[in-house]
Amino acid sequence: MGWCVLYGKRTCYNTAFFQIYNVMRRKPQQNILRAEDAANLYLLVLIPWELGLKKKTKGFDFEASAFKAFRETSNLDCTAFESSNELKKQMKHGLRSGVLPSNMILFLKGKNKAQGLIRAVRNAAAHGGVKESKIGSRWYICFDGNYRGKQNLYGRIQRTIFEEFLHALMSTAEHA
Repeated sequence: MGWCVLYGKRTCYNTAFFQIYNVMRRKPQQNILRAEDAANLYLLVLIPWELGLKKKTKGFDFEASAFKAFRETSNLDCTAFESSNELKKQMKHGLRSGVLPSNMILFLKGKNKAQGLIRAVRNAAAHGGVKESKIGSRWYICFDGNYRGKQNLYGRIQRTIFEEFLHALMSTAEHA
């Protein structure tokens, strides 16, 4: 179990997360994740990343069978880019044209596609770049990862398949 300092007290990560989430819920803000989605993101991505995945350099597989199957069944358009400028260009083109896939993720590749995607999702979650939004009649979990002016993640996943997405994503790190 990890520890952090919150409000001047040493607190376990799980307690800190729910204290922060409850503070956020008190404010009349739109687009905050449901508690279930926030908890899944925290427990399935942030904790494993912080407890060791970030130090691993091998064993990540973008073509892991669970992730590949998820991409096919959910029609997830998951595209890796070499540079932030390429990602921004594609993102703006899609927004201007109005033609965006229902489920899509655009991200910076880094040294390894699978590790790069996990890192980008983790960073977006840790820095407030994950929100929910209603588009048409459907609810989506939307990602906007921007670090020091460098776009590294943009996308959306239907809320109904978000937990399945997280499990499939983390399956890419099974051998890390």
